[in-house]
Amino acid sequence: MAKKAIYYDEAKRLFVTQGMALTAIEGMLDGNVSRRQLHNWKTDGRWEDKRKRYLEENESLQKMVMEIAKTAARNALENPTPKNMLALSRAISALNQRDALALFASPEQEKPSDKEDLTQTILQAIKEELGA
Repeated sequence: MAKKAIYYDEAKRLFVTQGMALTAIEGMLDGNVSRRQLHNWKTDGRWEDKRKRYLEENESLQKMVMEIAKTAARNALENPTPKNMLALSRAISALNQRDALALFASPEQEKPSDKEDLTQTILQAIKEELGA
């Protein structure tokens, strides 16, 4: 089996979503893929662009969750019902779970139109989680 079939996806994930350097990735893969090969994969696969887009989407998502948490806090202050307090608790929990946020912001989104679809999917998931 070719090295690319075995190691490419993991190397890409480590670079794009984990922010690791190619040298560190080479070590993580126990030297089974050379730094030169990783560099070629990074260039051919446009991993830098994907990393940048991933970081931008993640930052945007964190801002949206912060706005939802602020809204939940206002609602809980104005009307401290169990439902509003639970919504606030879940919103605060989402703010503290950055790894959970990363699951929504997939680096695999290739087309510009997918970004809008992704945002809607994220908003819907958060609304369902908050019971809104």
